[in-house]
Amino acid sequence: MRRAIGAALLVAACAAARAAAPEPPDTRAVADHVLAATVGISATTADGASFSGTGSVVTPTGHILTSTSVVPADAAEIKVMFPGFVPRVAKLVAGDRALAASLVKVEAEGLACLPLARESPPLGALCYTASDVDRVLLTNGRASFSRGLVSGRYDVEKQGEAPYAGPAIETTAAVNPGSDGGPLVDASGRLCGVISLGVPPARWEGVGVAATGIQQNLAPRRK
Repeated sequence: MRRAIGAALLVAACAAARAAAPEPPDTRAVADHVLAATVGISATTADGASFSGTGSVVTPTGHILTSTSVVPADAAEIKVMFPGFVPRVAKLVAGDRALAASLVKVEAEGLACLPLARESPPLGALCYTASDVDRVLLTNGRASFSRGLVSGRYDVEKQGEAPYAGPAIETTAAVNPGSDGGPLVDASGRLCGVISLGVPPARWEGVGVAATGIQQNLAPRRK
């Protein structure tokens, strides 16, 4: 039976409630907020396989949410590039292939972070993506950012090699190579989804795994 992720994501969820604003901030304010908490991630396994993508810092103490296709369960080395060319080493603290989600942690305090949305945005709502496309954090020191709409909300079924089945959020905001694991945020800058290759291949581009399900079900890694 899955256990809830516990304090790390519950703290972020509480922060989401406190951070809710009567009026959504403008795009520039959301961009600054989201990009400060968007990181690039690279991981390698003991057999030498390499993975890379994007992650979202979800607590000030260094918890980062990403996809299992960026940080697999057998990752032996995880490196994170923060905005401003700040590298840190991370460890995997929770993961679930069925949820297509991994939670890693770096040793840090006072980090910019994204509060978790308590519910998914409605169809047609304004939303944003941010990602380390083409390892842009290594060249510009900041991830890329895009604005779009929620173009679909539906459940996906498990198909073939795709491990995830459950609620998904589709967006017209840009999703490109390197976006995997990156944030899909609502109009107020709250994390509402994780862009993931873990949904059926025909639909992965522009689709995020809903953060509400990840928050409730992501299991701590067994040691």
